[in-house]
Amino acid sequence: MSGMTSMVPSAVDFDSPNLGKEWKTFKQQLNFYLAGKELSGSEDVVKVGEMMTCLGKKGVEVFNMLGLDETTPYNDVIKTFDEHCGQKKNSVYERFLFNKIVQHEGRSFDSFLMELKSQA
Repeated sequence: MSGMTSMVPSAVDFDSPNLGKEWKTFKQQLNFYLAGKELSGSEDVVKVGEMMTCLGKKGVEVFNMLGLDETTPYNDVIKTFDEHCGQKKNSVYERFLFNKIVQHEGRSFDSFLMELKSQA
């Protein structure tokens, strides 16, 4: 692994109208990041620390608001964030975004289809 730079997951936009999707993407990036840094099997406090570092200031505020602390097991932290972030799905906004997708001239069908599937 030495000599390789690891991509730190992008912070979650907790004000996003599509917080559930933001969180799902972050969680997947975090799992790849922890595996790449060989931290997947690390102690919970290390994984929670890495997660909070990636989430940034707003993530720490949410962490504290949810009543979590540094001793909370990693899987419990993930579960609590899953519940918190999964609540905020705006179906009207989601439908608007889906209906707004068009295949512009010159755009490949595969690219268009991938965008449709990711928005569905």
